Amino acid sequence: MEKRGFKEYLGPSRKNVIIIYFLYVISCLLTLPPLFLLGFVMSYVNKDVKNHMLSSHYSFLNGTFFICVFVFILWLICTILLALVFAPSSWFLILLFYLWFFLRIGIGLKYITDSKEHPKPSTLWIGK
Repeated sequence: MEKRGFKEYLGPSRKNVIIIYFLYVISCLLTLPPLFLLGFVMSYVNKDVKNHMLSSHYSFLNGTFFICVFVFILWLICTILLALVFAPSSWFLILLFYLWFFLRIGIGLKYITDSKEHPKPSTLWIGK
């Protein structure tokens, strides 16, 4: 039996995509941005894989990262500028964002565990 070591988990593979999805979830739940960044780097490095199923998930994960960064910066600016007047509404928006994020990751995990390509990896919405 050949030892593949970390290559099986770090190179383009179904296991790698699942690990990246879980890195995104854990980073969000535990508020650990380095894990989120690690997941993005793993996804970005493997984005040019020839397997269309894996490529669609890497595109979906990269898009999720950029949307999350944009929303975080927007939320941070709004919170700082409107802290005294609209603080409760900014927290409501971040809760909606978390709901969007977990639904998006959950749907992506469903597709990869079923060994299916993501139907619309470039979408800004949750899934189809």
